[in-house]
Amino acid sequence: MNLPEYFMSMKADFMQIKPLCPKGTSYRDLGDEIVEMIRSYISDSEFFAHQDDPVNQFASLSYAHGWMSAGIHLGVLTGLYSESDYPDLCFPDRYNREHLYEKTRRYHLMLKKALTSVKPAPASGSPVMKCARDCIENSGNTLVLAEDLIKRDLLFPALGLLSYSYGWLDCAVRAGLIQILCEPELFTTEP
Repeated sequence: MNLPEYFMSMKADFMQIKPLCPKGTSYRDLGDEIVEMIRSYISDSEFFAHQDDPVNQFASLSYAHGWMSAGIHLGVLTGLYSESDYPDLCFPDRYNREHLYEKTRRYHLMLKKALTSVKPAPASGSPVMKCARDCIENSGNTLVLAEDLIKRDLLFPALGLLSYSYGWLDCAVRAGLIQILCEPELFTTEP
């Protein structure tokens, strides 16, 4: 799959998702916020495609993908839960190498800091405690995979994993599953 095909696949997946909870409930509001975040970042990805900026196009799309996967995992959205196998994605031949390096390095450092800046928010006996732990664990495992790709100079797939993982964390923060202990500027705390 190449970047335009990934974009079309994400748009098609987005068209299938819907909030699961009844209108007027807090979980419906959360579902609506998640849908809006996905919509915004798919739109950003399209904007960057028109600007011939595949680095930001891909990062925006992967971030939207993380929000979508997390929203489905949380049970507030319908849809097919899918992870992307970023190393198998065919990346464009033309891109700004310095921009890719800088963005990947920055996202790598931000995600490492973010993971040390949070803890699960629910009480230990809460049924959503497992979900909070899953979100943090998923992001930590993805960080390890991205670091391996960075060592092998596979920066596009590393950036995809870092952006995807950040989407998961930000979604969990918005859902109230993760408490920010420090450095709140690392997170999307407002819609």
